[in-house]
Amino acid sequence: MKMKLFGAAAALALAAPGLAMAQTTGEVGVHYNNLDIENTPDIDVWGLDLGVAHDFGGFTVQGDAISGRYDAGADIGISNVSVAAGVRNDTYAAYGFVGHTSFGAEAPSIGFGGQFHLDRLTFNGSVGVADFNGFDVRAVNVDGVYYFTDNFGVLGEVGYGEGRGGGLDADWTSMGVGGIYRVSGSPMTVDFGYRRTEHDFNDSDLLRLGVSLTFGTSTAREAARTGPSFDGARRLHEQTINIF
Repeated sequence: MKMKLFGAAAALALAAPGLAMAQTTGEVGVHYNNLDIENTPDIDVWGLDLGVAHDFGGFTVQGDAISGRYDAGADIGISNVSVAAGVRNDTYAAYGFVGHTSFGAEAPSIGFGGQFHLDRLTFNGSVGVADFNGFDVRAVNVDGVYYFTDNFGVLGEVGYGEGRGGGLDADWTSMGVGGIYRVSGSPMTVDFGYRRTEHDFNDSDLLRLGVSLTFGTSTAREAARTGPSFDGARRLHEQTINIF
């Protein structure tokens, strides 16, 4: 499945016109999460992140990969790979995505999302579905970042998810805040955040810290508009983990 997804991205790149004028952007980073689930010990999560986007004169193809380990007594591996493609300009973007999530159980996923840009504000929204062989996870996410400077922004987010099938019904909502800071004149970006998830079973609190190196963009604000910033597949992956 992973090879098929990245093969699809390669095929789209080869078929798209205007290759000579295309722009490639990307980021590679690491993250640490501390997950505090009600009535259970805290869980530490360590992971790697990779994102690459290629713009063909307004048509953008993006590939993402997440790999991590849950330290929850037993060492549990998680991963997500996805490909997104859509149109983008200085004001808005609209895209669709396909992906594959794995952490014991596996699921293909599909969805769509969009972005809207004001002078200092960037909004993201997405809807997605992951199919665990008859058990469906559906999620909706909206977030916005206000950039006080080109390299420092504050984020707010809300999300809703539900799982249906196999005799199990579950619903959850999430709200979070965070920030992003890029060292001026440097490729290094730091992101941090807090997310509260209220679940039918157990509520949870998550703290996140990430560090990444970027290429193809010069500021955090520019990266949100022209970098690998289609976040629908990532948000669906995060919401999918909530049910498990």
